[in-house]
Amino acid sequence: IVWLLVIIFLIGIGIVMRYLSETETQIFVIFLIRIQSKDSFPAMKKLFTLRSVRSVRNIIGNYDLMCEAQLRSASSLNKMIQKHIVTLPGLIKYELLILDMNKSIIR
Repeated sequence: IVWLLVIIFLIGIGIVMRYLSETETQIFVIFLIRIQSKDSFPAMKKLFTLRSVRSVRNIIGNYDLMCEAQLRSASSLNKMIQKHIVTLPGLIKYELLILDMNKSIIR
């Protein structure tokens, strides 16, 4: 069952990377992060020190933090996930939302 989860994860990463390689130079993402309550503030501080991060918010619901970031490429997104997101103190889980700014209505 562990191998099945690994395969599903890798297929998901492949789909995300393909989508990102087809987008233009700017990638807008939102990370929804569930974290242990004692580690909430240190995680927020760590995220906010990253240059690509636009905002970090404490939220109520299934997730504890919302991090908005703007990146230049799929490789920079992958690097951010591997070096910064998965190493957050007290991380329980995270979800990644990729915003399609070409089909957005913004005031």
